[in-house]
Amino acid sequence: EWLRAKHRRYSELLKTDETRDQRRFVVVDGTKPLKDVHQVVKEYLMSELSPLIERKKAMYALLLETPGVVRFLLDNPFEVKPDVYLPMFVNFKNTWSKPEVRSTIVNNLAEHVDEDVDWIVGLESGGSYYAVALANQLGKPVSLLRKGVKEHGDKDFMVGEVPPAGSKILLVDDVYATGQTSSRAIALLKEMNSQCRLLTIFSYSND
Repeated sequence: EWLRAKHRRYSELLKTDETRDQRRFVVVDGTKPLKDVHQVVKEYLMSELSPLIERKKAMYALLLETPGVVRFLLDNPFEVKPDVYLPMFVNFKNTWSKPEVRSTIVNNLAEHVDEDVDWIVGLESGGSYYAVALANQLGKPVSLLRKGVKEHGDKDFMVGEVPPAGSKILLVDDVYATGQTSSRAIALLKEMNSQCRLLTIFSYSND
């Protein structure tokens, strides 16, 4: 019933989607064993994405093969944003215990960092590790940004030194879903008269 309902909804959306001819879709038979579904999705990613991002192919394959990073939830889809459900959940915290995977991700992130970035800020908690690792590799100062102000202790929103006003800041997070958390963080950093750019490892959205 869930699949039928989603099919009806997406069919209606496609009728009014002016960019539909520019997109690629894959149909997965959810009645098949999970390992077969996993293989179909993996083959789709490799065939459709690798021509555009050949250098990233090794990383995507590594993430799909690392236990606990990509989970398929066919019976209980993950709501990535209001009324948008996906039978997949991505958890990059499970890469922290895998040195090879961590190193590959950091190297790929580093390729997307402009040389004129002054400061790297990690968004807790998923962006914390990769912000620090990326800053170490690039020799940049780093701070961490809390999602909410603590009710005890120093009660600051920033962990570590606050970037100077006017800094060119790279905000790092692991996963982009609704964009609400990162939007609030960017707005906060811009209040400091800073230029801010967001860098994530994975996004559920095309927005």
